[in-house]
Amino acid sequence: MGRSTATGSKGKRSSCRNEPSAVTASGSSAKSILAEARRLGQQASRKPEGVLRSPVLKSCVELFRRGITLPLSPPEYEEALFDLAEVLLQLCSSLQAGVGQITGCPLEGKTKKGQAVGLQCQNLAEAAEMCRESAEAFESVCTLKGQLEQEALVNSGVALSDWSELALELPESNGGGLTLAKDILLRAFERYSAALLSTPVDVELLVNYADCCVRRAELEVDHPSSDVQWNAIKELYELGLGAYASACANADARIGDDLAGLLHNWGSGLFSFAERSPDLEEALNFVKSGQEKFFTAIKFGSTDANIRNGLGECLTSFVDKLQGKGDFLQRGLDLLQAACNDGYGAVLKIDSSNIAALLGLGEAYLSAGKILIGQGLFPRARESLSESVRNFERAFELMKEDAEKSTKFKYEELCDSLYNFACAAALLEFESKAVEIVEHLLAIDAVCIEDVMKDFDLRNLHQYFLSKYAKKL
Repeated sequence: MGRSTATGSKGKRSSCRNEPSAVTASGSSAKSILAEARRLGQQASRKPEGVLRSPVLKSCVELFRRGITLPLSPPEYEEALFDLAEVLLQLCSSLQAGVGQITGCPLEGKTKKGQAVGLQCQNLAEAAEMCRESAEAFESVCTLKGQLEQEALVNSGVALSDWSELALELPESNGGGLTLAKDILLRAFERYSAALLSTPVDVELLVNYADCCVRRAELEVDHPSSDVQWNAIKELYELGLGAYASACANADARIGDDLAGLLHNWGSGLFSFAERSPDLEEALNFVKSGQEKFFTAIKFGSTDANIRNGLGECLTSFVDKLQGKGDFLQRGLDLLQAACNDGYGAVLKIDSSNIAALLGLGEAYLSAGKILIGQGLFPRARESLSESVRNFERAFELMKEDAEKSTKFKYEELCDSLYNFACAAALLEFESKAVEIVEHLLAIDAVCIEDVMKDFDLRNLHQYFLSKYAKKL
């Protein structure tokens, strides 16, 4: 069957203070070093995230590390330590943004999947270490009990949340794993909870807290154990959804609150709850509420493609829950149509070359095509599959024209999208296109011939591959 791609994150926002005033490079050696560090930080901000920005940020980090070891007044030390923590968090973000630039694109065929995953793992492990050090530095600021204590407490939660996500992507042998990720996220939850005691109506903090609650619930329900009950998971969801509601009640766009981002995250949280709820009718009600939040978010962020793509991702992901539910199949088709029209398709009206939207349409139309095949509605299925192939093809054409466009996606995600492209082409009986894609994936070790021969979606290709790879089977 076609492989599902990751839905992506919900756009977590960090709580950051205003830029510190410049420190004159006169006086002590410490002040000179810190002035240079801040100059490098400004220089880094003018470079694109990734391989160009990261080296400058690394130099900036080293200067801050040197500076805080030299004599400084308490306020200067607190500010320098806080700035170090912030730069470490920026470096973490830049390292993650550079993953695609390092691994290359599977379309190029220069890097095999195993090598790409190894490079990615190395890069993400370094990013995770930066997050760990950032959280540690923010917590050291908290112990100073100075003017930056509250901001450091919040940003410690941000760093821990980001570290948790990285830990999920890394194997235990590389400093990751589910158990560690859950432990780190619990620490983030504790930091946000403590910060809310001082500023209970801070909108950005409430959103970060809500995101953390939802993510904790997802990690528990996605990896259930005998000790985890749905009621405890539901409680986490309810805490998160309540925090989104409180943030919305206190938000004011006139003073710069990001209402579009808040509603985006709230809608994603509702979809997350719906996708994992054991009660299907309850889940469908949450889906309706989630759609409403997304539609309101779109009113505030009319040109924000991320919101519409987020809606498309949420709707497409939820449809998997309806598979095999009989009467709910039509609802699944309706939701996929909404994903295409209100989500991804609406993005393309703003930006016709948005690759995330094109890939999303490819996935959504493929899912719809397979549902229609299962219902025996073959003409409609062919229409959906044709749309799937058209959008996949356009997305990969754009990546071939400009390799930089592919660097925003992880190597494995693009491999999965290529595989699904092949599935759509095979179901549409475009055998030559499907064979071309599968042969390429085999060449870069992104799929094995045994899996190809087991996939019912690729059944039209089985005779070809059986004759060509008989000795390997």
